[in-house]
Amino acid sequence: LAGLEAAGATVTHLTVAELDPPGLTEASMYPEVAAAHRQRWREPHRFGPGVRNRLSRAFALGVDDYVAGLAWRRSIQAAAHRALQNVDVLVTPTVGVLRKTIGDDEVDIAGSPGGFRANVARFSALVNHLGFPALALPLPGASHPPPSLQIIGPPWSEHRLLEIGAALEHAGLTITRRPPHWRPQT
Repeated sequence: LAGLEAAGATVTHLTVAELDPPGLTEASMYPEVAAAHRQRWREPHRFGPGVRNRLSRAFALGVDDYVAGLAWRRSIQAAAHRALQNVDVLVTPTVGVLRKTIGDDEVDIAGSPGGFRANVARFSALVNHLGFPALALPLPGASHPPPSLQIIGPPWSEHRLLEIGAALEHAGLTITRRPPHWRPQT
């Protein structure tokens, strides 16, 4: 954010309580997940334990849960629209945690244990539920994978997000690297 300010952007810190995770993320999407997997669910043994557990929760949700989830989704969309009346874009981290040890479901979050799935998706899941365009950009640094920031814009602002992303890359505030062994197609 300091780099954005140094590049000429006005940075306004916002607190939008309605956008704080987790909200009703499961209730707003799990019925759709259940509908998409209903046919394959006839053979639950074909799913790994983690997926089977999440699908079981999806199938356990009822109509009232889904209606509440859709109402929550509308409320966060309204809150994001209100926030974007005062700023051009919202900027968040892309993910809440970069990595975990294989086999561990918990990670350290500021000195406290937290669930990996919930924390890795805490910011990107919000965008999925908003339905707003977003652009994730890796930040320069030595860590691998690199941390990244997520720029969220109002509906139909994809062109503006790409302009902002290009300007940030040109200013050296974000980076792009080709994957190892990448070769252009001929």
